[in-house]
Amino acid sequence: RAAYVFAPAIILIAPFLNFIVYQDYHLLRSEIFISGGIVWTAGILLGAVMALRPQTLGQILLVTCILVSLDMGFPHFRLKALVLTNATPWSVILWHWAVIIGLLVGARLLYRYFSVIVLIVFAVVSGSTVLIPVTDQPRGVTFERAVEAKTSKDPIIHLVLDEFIGIEGIPVDIAGGSALRKELKQFFLGNGFRLYGGAFSHSSETQHAMAALLNGQFFPSKQTAFENVRGRSSWLLRRNAWFEQLAAEGYAIQAYGNSWISYCAEENAQIELCHLFLANSIKHLESLTVPDSEKAKVILSAFLELSSMNVSLREIANLPIYRLGSLATAEVLRHLAETVESGGTGRLVFAHLLSPHYSYVYQADCELKSDIDTWKNRTLPFHRDGEPINTLNSRIERYKAYFEQIRCTQGQLQALFDSLRAAGRYEESTIIIHGDHGSRISIWNPGITVSDRLSDRDIVDNYSTLYAIKQPGVAPAYDSTERSIQALFAEAFLRRPLHPESGEIVLRGVERLDQDLSNVHRLRPFRDHGP
Repeated sequence: RAAYVFAPAIILIAPFLNFIVYQDYHLLRSEIFISGGIVWTAGILLGAVMALRPQTLGQILLVTCILVSLDMGFPHFRLKALVLTNATPWSVILWHWAVIIGLLVGARLLYRYFSVIVLIVFAVVSGSTVLIPVTDQPRGVTFERAVEAKTSKDPIIHLVLDEFIGIEGIPVDIAGGSALRKELKQFFLGNGFRLYGGAFSHSSETQHAMAALLNGQFFPSKQTAFENVRGRSSWLLRRNAWFEQLAAEGYAIQAYGNSWISYCAEENAQIELCHLFLANSIKHLESLTVPDSEKAKVILSAFLELSSMNVSLREIANLPIYRLGSLATAEVLRHLAETVESGGTGRLVFAHLLSPHYSYVYQADCELKSDIDTWKNRTLPFHRDGEPINTLNSRIERYKAYFEQIRCTQGQLQALFDSLRAAGRYEESTIIIHGDHGSRISIWNPGITVSDRLSDRDIVDNYSTLYAIKQPGVAPAYDSTERSIQALFAEAFLRRPLHPESGEIVLRGVERLDQDLSNVHRLRPFRDHGP
């Protein structure tokens, strides 16, 4: 009975410790003790209930705890794989069920010793996680080598600003929208950019939008798409025609991706640096000046997010999902400025920044919002599949927070431009700045299953995106023509124009890269041009 009391706590604390170590978070901080203490206490309470039950029921509950622990701590075991769908191979389904049956049979055969054995095994797992920490999370410099630029052409800075809506897509019916449109026009034109206010993306999903753009395509193929690596939510671009083209021209390439998405392949000999900063990681919390109890709330939410089984639990505990990638933007821009200032000609510096991507943690002056409860995401914190992701009021509330984060991003860009001017590098540099898709602060996600419910405004929110370029000899101007960022980039930089420019977009849910897109329901992106 004592083993039954403590076993659930040990089982649940094992993936928690693994999560903290994987995130490279210091274990001896008070927010870890608070969040970990909540997990431990929940396990003890569950164990106390199990100790009072019939033994067979206790064994079943203990096996359930083990399965949840595996789901949260072992990337190759996911309980959702037990569901019979066309997307899950039979081999995966079979070995998942084999684990469950094996645990149930073991519990029955070992009988009263099962809880003791489980307690010892997970205690050893927890101890080894702390004493012998191993992490495979991509972070920092993944590779660096000496590469000589073989051209004297002007340096190129290529920035992807995640979820930056296009100028014409900014909703003017929301307070502050009209003013923001004017500010952004003045900002980009004043810094010498040609700004395409009517730009949009063919996809509202980053991996599809960026793979297509960098390879001069409407939608990626199997050969050019991102592929999943390390069994986690990390994606590597299979082919990068943009990097290949510049390498052939003699450019040295430095790429700043993030631990979710990487753009560099080591076989491209002209890539001298591949740096991955942490995306959506609790690691960014360590240096923040917010109460430890608030940090513990974010950590606990991130831990529960590891398993889809915990959606209801997060809702009961009122723990929304937080995204913290925007906290790394200023650091990455500093790295980028130093590279350009000291790097000379013949270099491409590429960076994908998770800004102004949610959570909206910044005020307009880039001061961090001290109350974590005001860190809004693009959607309501709790909604079910097939339901609206916002109400009319929640959409307005989120857009107001989003406008502030855009103004912060604008200030960070101005600081970059000023540092390049001070170093005498600004005028000679080609600077490409664009989004990957829209703000996605809409009433409905633009999926195939709800295509008949999508309004024109939903399409604009999800697909309108930023596109601005500054090149020596190109006069600043504003163009409101409806053009896709994939077509604009292919035309200007890949020298392989996309035709025809039909203005169509692909709805979410198109995952098969060999699918005939002519049969997929599409909508035009802007309401002024009709659905």
